Amino acid sequence: MSRPIATNEPAGYAIVTGGGSGIGRALCERLAGGGWAVAVADIDSEAAQATADSLRRLPNAQAAAAPVTATPVAATPVAVALDVGDPVQWRRLIANLQARWPRLDLLINNAGVLAGGPLADCPAESLQRVVRTNLLGAMYGARAAAAWLMESSAARGANPGPAGGPRPGVINVASIFAAVAPPNFAAYSASKAGLVAFSESLRGELAPNGLNVTVGLPGAVDTGLYRHAEFAHAGIARAAARFVERAELTPQAVADGLLRAAGRGELYAVLGRRARWYARLKRWLPAATARRVAAQARREIDAPEA
Repeated sequence: MSRPIATNEPAGYAIVTGGGSGIGRALCERLAGGGWAVAVADIDSEAAQATADSLRRLPNAQAAAAPVTATPVAATPVAVALDVGDPVQWRRLIANLQARWPRLDLLINNAGVLAGGPLADCPAESLQRVVRTNLLGAMYGARAAAAWLMESSAARGANPGPAGGPRPGVINVASIFAAVAPPNFAAYSASKAGLVAFSESLRGELAPNGLNVTVGLPGAVDTGLYRHAEFAHAGIARAAARFVERAELTPQAVADGLLRAAGRGELYAVLGRRARWYARLKRWLPAATARRVAAQARREIDAPEA
């Protein structure tokens, strides 16, 4: 397939799902600030367009503050309406981008949804939506983009990719809930744990082609994920709100941590002091940690409304 000839070459070419808000938007801002061409993909087309519009106004001077230290160049962002759980839409997106981009350097699977409640009280449709978006969405994305990523890597040859930025490949955004799974969030935790296992497997597949895979496990971040979640009971919604109130991470901090880890070629990026502590505790004392997390979650759910 012929590729368009690029002029005023961007530092890199990246697709970011869930780019309309939260961590996804912060990732788009960091990349665009470093001179990358970014496809902002989101199921909410208006949110995707708003992010793309904001990137066009982003001064290239911000590249110095971003973890991507490429020479600023013109890199027009693209807004895309995308349901990540639909493989047909993924194939259409890749085909459309191939018509305008000479290569693909990075796929960031960030889109995610949340449902909370006792498993017996969660509608089957909610469970399917969580797994379809959080896990299958990343699988469909990597499946659709893999051939183009490998083709682009082969064309680069010995060139590792944009200097100072994330290594070419895939970044998957999971959660510390993949390691410590509190009760009442079974589908979300299972989807994120599956995303970690998927990342480990995909890394082994793509490594021979010079491609990296990094999976992020951030702690609590105040994003729209919790505000737009489906909760079976008010007590669980209150517990989730308290969890977010104690968030020690911003979307920008998570974006910086993910891109730094991908730049170093790390497989895991556990982000946040409490998240790192829980990850270590789970590794050292798995059963005790599970009991502690479950007891704490029950206390939060039973706590009266403030």
